[in-house]
Amino acid sequence: MDPVAPVQEDIRRVGRKELYTDFGKRMEYIKTFLDFTDVIPELTHRLYEKMLEFDITARALRTRSTTSEAQIEDLFTIDSPQVQRRKIFWKWYLTRLCSDPGQPSYWEYLRKVGVHPYECLSRLRKTTSL
Repeated sequence: MDPVAPVQEDIRRVGRKELYTDFGKRMEYIKTFLDFTDVIPELTHRLYEKMLEFDITARALRTRSTTSEAQIEDLFTIDSPQVQRRKIFWKWYLTRLCSDPGQPSYWEYLRKVGVHPYECLSRLRKTTSL
């Protein structure tokens, strides 16, 4: 049985047992319930607007660090090419994250995303005394 089959025109039936016993059906329910794909562009735009409202996050976007207290004259704006590129990346990331977890490409992508920071940290530890 489809975990989100229509019961009537405005309500869908969700099998409770399937949600607890079938990972694929649980993920399909979550994906259907959240339905982020339509709102990803707006969420992305709002995220970067919010980040640019505060000097510490705007500084981190510009310098990739929050350690310096030096005045930065040219902080990014929402229309800066750098912010536009980051928004595109974030949209891709969220789109992939909200895609079908039943596909091997979904898990391969998450593995790559998860391994990247670990590999960077491992290289950093080898070259410094962390």
